[in-house]
Amino acid sequence: MGGEAADGKRSSPKATRYDGQVAAALVLCLEGDTATPLQALGGVKTNVLAERTSWGRFEYMISAFVFLILTMIIFTILQKLIYPFPTSNQNIWLAARAGAVGAFFSIALAISNRTVLTNMYRRDNIADASLRITIGIISAAVLVLLL
Repeated sequence: MGGEAADGKRSSPKATRYDGQVAAALVLCLEGDTATPLQALGGVKTNVLAERTSWGRFEYMISAFVFLILTMIIFTILQKLIYPFPTSNQNIWLAARAGAVGAFFSIALAISNRTVLTNMYRRDNIADASLRITIGIISAAVLVLLL
């Protein structure tokens, strides 16, 4: 399973593997080899960064989905309880829900090509995902108002 960290908490198998790779690179460095440890540490850095970016993408998608669900609930409540529109071609709440869904699908289709921050910048990823959904909502509402 995982090893013990310095603070007594259990570390994940991946963290233990990375620790082992860093330790092996340090041993090689202490033995006088300078090229191999740099390559090994570069590989560890690349792997850790790739994993953190992967988690960042996942959290980005989860936050976009949660924001989508919240907006769907809010606009449904607005339509049913606060201000129902008499005809569907004037229904801004319906357009806002459609814009939110469209923005989410846009995010989902482009997430693999999109630059997403690592999971260390969770707040920025959540803000970006929420902003993209909001832009979709506003764009759809403006389009309905223009028509």
